[in-house]
Amino acid sequence: MKTLPKTRITLCAGLLLLLQGVSSTRAQPLDLPGSFEMQVMPETVDLVQTANLAINSLTRCTNPDKNYAVYFHGNLTINPIRLSGNQPDSVAHWKLAEPLLLLRLMTGNRANLQVDQHWQASLHDLPDQVPHTHPVHLGRGLAAVAVLCALTEDQQWQTLGIKIVDRLDSFCKRKEDFAYFPVIMHFLADPTRTVSLEEYDEPFPTAWPAMHDAWLVEGLVAFYHQTQYPPALDLAGLLVEHMRAHGKIFGNSGEFQAGHNGYQGPRTALHFHRHTNVLIALLDYAMAKRDEDLAKFVCQCYEYARRQGNPNLGFFPEYLPGAFPDDRHDIVDCEGCCVADMTLLALNLSASGYGNYWEDVDRYTRNMLTEMQLKESTAIRQHISKLPPSPVDPKNETAHQAAQRLVGSFAGWSGPNEFRVWGPGVMQCCLANCSRTIYSVWEKIQEKKQDTLIVNLLLNRVSAAATMRSYLPYEGRVEIALKADLQLKVRLPKWLESSTMRVTDEQGEDISHNLEDSHLNIDTVQAGNTVVLHFDLPEKETTEQVGHLKAKISYRGNEVISFQPAGNIIPYWTDKQVHQANCPETVRSYFVADSVYNLLAMPTAKD
Repeated sequence: MKTLPKTRITLCAGLLLLLQGVSSTRAQPLDLPGSFEMQVMPETVDLVQTANLAINSLTRCTNPDKNYAVYFHGNLTINPIRLSGNQPDSVAHWKLAEPLLLLRLMTGNRANLQVDQHWQASLHDLPDQVPHTHPVHLGRGLAAVAVLCALTEDQQWQTLGIKIVDRLDSFCKRKEDFAYFPVIMHFLADPTRTVSLEEYDEPFPTAWPAMHDAWLVEGLVAFYHQTQYPPALDLAGLLVEHMRAHGKIFGNSGEFQAGHNGYQGPRTALHFHRHTNVLIALLDYAMAKRDEDLAKFVCQCYEYARRQGNPNLGFFPEYLPGAFPDDRHDIVDCEGCCVADMTLLALNLSASGYGNYWEDVDRYTRNMLTEMQLKESTAIRQHISKLPPSPVDPKNETAHQAAQRLVGSFAGWSGPNEFRVWGPGVMQCCLANCSRTIYSVWEKIQEKKQDTLIVNLLLNRVSAAATMRSYLPYEGRVEIALKADLQLKVRLPKWLESSTMRVTDEQGEDISHNLEDSHLNIDTVQAGNTVVLHFDLPEKETTEQVGHLKAKISYRGNEVISFQPAGNIIPYWTDKQVHQANCPETVRSYFVADSVYNLLAMPTAKD
């Protein structure tokens, strides 16, 4: 078991936090009981490292002079790179507060805690802002309150959440057997601003205006789970009834049909993420109510959504092909939010027992979800240095350390093989959605249920139950070091030929096991012992359509190791030197919290 001595763990973890910036006298340490471990890990997909990078962008793309309001855009098309979209009265940070809390719990990273302090304090303004605020900020703000209810014993958060729910309940409009959030701003009527509030005239919202209820449902269901406050689930049910039965969002076969205005005519632009976000809300409610019919409908819609992109690597278009809002000259871009939504849908359908899409979760996570994150600033600066200088607007923009602050952001308009093919490059709604999905996947890599450790994904994971080291895609080897006496149940990916698999301990001695329903089962493994899975790792080459490109792709297992043609603007898949003799390893610090927040956290179809 490749664990460093505990005395060294404590020292290194403390130094790490100091280096990350825990020097602010204004910020109070988060009360997250747990401990740090130093582990020798393979340099393969590691969601804790993804989360640490995301915290950099979440906390640094903010303006301390405006109460840490969020810079919503990162513009990679102008020299120098700059951050923009920062307003003193913005509440966009309410959408980012929940994922920041989740990533803190996941990593123990305490960098820039003053941001959390300001964002959490501002949540108390949320009830009074209901009549003036986009539902995305209201719903995700309430979701942040739900996390605070779970992580603290402070009664103020439950009191605040009840106040928010009651305010929403009184503000939403009723009609027959459903409720809806009224259209109070231009963006809710149509994002192109081609429909004024004076011109908007519907008895109740349909198509694009109907989809905004989804954000509220997500927050309401999350708060209900933590508090069992009945009005939260009751209002969520009324909003779900609006979207499902009256909103004209999905066709009978699950097809997306809730358009907004585009260059081809009224309501012709079909935004992928808005539809999938509605599906997330519907599934949240279905799990809370154990509504099997609604969950099956979500499965049907998910299957339709899979067919609109490339599910082999998780590339899904910002707008449905042929239904763009403008002429993009045959370019098909992928919004980070789309990948995050599809990953979360596949995960929740699988974990709840309403579907079996673990293979999709693995594909999306290994490929687009983690590949479309900015991992360092050098590539950004090299790209921008080729452009002529342009003045910075000091009232609305900042170029101060913009490249470094954007590290950890996710692509807003990604190509199949590069970070940007459209738009300015970064929009932080993608950071919010990708971050909460990263947490959800990480939390479900392995699950301890009574005396059994269930492994759903062959990815790196350090928990109180076990440390998993995945050497994919360098070699067919996964190590599972148990920290308690547990039975082991490991889901095997579809590409793995069980006839090639050998199961041993660290000394190479065979371990008795059996295979059943694509799972490897081992009777109780004693704490301190390591189970090693050895298997052939197939490599295949395909030619397939990904967005606007006909691509030649090489896979090892589910993971892309080569993509042709190569990208231009911050290209993807350039760092996987899988043909070297050994998988590179490194020493890293991991936080193991005493408890984990479960975003799914609902009765499942199996219960």
